[in-house]
Amino acid sequence: MEISLRTRAFALVLLALLAPASAQALERGPLAGLERPWSALGRINAAGKAYCSGVLVGRALALTAAHCAYNFETRRWREPQDLSFVAGYMTGKYVASAKAKRIIHDPGMKFLDRHPTLSLLPTDWAILELDAPIGERAGWFPLVRGALPETGDLVLQAGYRRDRPYAPELSPPCRVVATPAEGLIFHDCVVPEGGSGSPLLIVSSTGGLSVAGIHSAQVHRGLTDGTTEVYSAVVPASTFALHVPGGTAPPVAVDAVRRALLAQVRTPRGFTGINLADTMSRIYGMRRNGSAKLPQP
Repeated sequence: MEISLRTRAFALVLLALLAPASAQALERGPLAGLERPWSALGRINAAGKAYCSGVLVGRALALTAAHCAYNFETRRWREPQDLSFVAGYMTGKYVASAKAKRIIHDPGMKFLDRHPTLSLLPTDWAILELDAPIGERAGWFPLVRGALPETGDLVLQAGYRRDRPYAPELSPPCRVVATPAEGLIFHDCVVPEGGSGSPLLIVSSTGGLSVAGIHSAQVHRGLTDGTTEVYSAVVPASTFALHVPGGTAPPVAVDAVRRALLAQVRTPRGFTGINLADTMSRIYGMRRNGSAKLPQP
């Protein structure tokens, strides 16, 4: 199925501000946040007043959503020193932390309130230049610099959530439902509140992970039968890749991603309602340009 990206039937909700957890969101499973590669995930803390999800994309670069670094009350960017990235944060422990010393963002970002129009979401990205190279301890994920995932591809989403803020979680594999247009990617995984700034991940042919984009907002689409479909809007990596130097990211342990997926079904909050064996086969056996292809519905 396709989503019309030009429709104005979408009701946008920035997840760092409000987004009730859904039944699908409860299927997410916990991650070993203190271990690589998941230690590259972390929390963006804003002066003890708010937080979002984020991810390391370099030795001293953390990626998140722009609205996580923006103060809607003053309508100004937060001071860099008020923002910190805590890598691998998990139940009070963490791998490393650093404060921001510079915020890199789209100069055209014009969020004036908490409910921006669809046309403004492609500017909802921010890169925090950190005051210490904590990626050397926590690791980091490379950006997708080639072909982005297309409609039908399987992707993963990982981050924190407001009602369980002490450990990162991994979503069940999601499907891209609309390819990049108007600067956005849409997928069908519900991302709960607190997930703003969390990465959309694809599995490479070597079993590693790459960041295909950053989560911006939930999108609610009303249908003619009175029901509502919920999708997630992602700013693709190609939008901000020029601001992130290339280079080789730390290697991911063999089968680390596979083990994380399999571990979910053995936990009380693990994945439910999916055929994990079939999904694993698709992720690791049906690759196209480094991502998995799901047959069209």
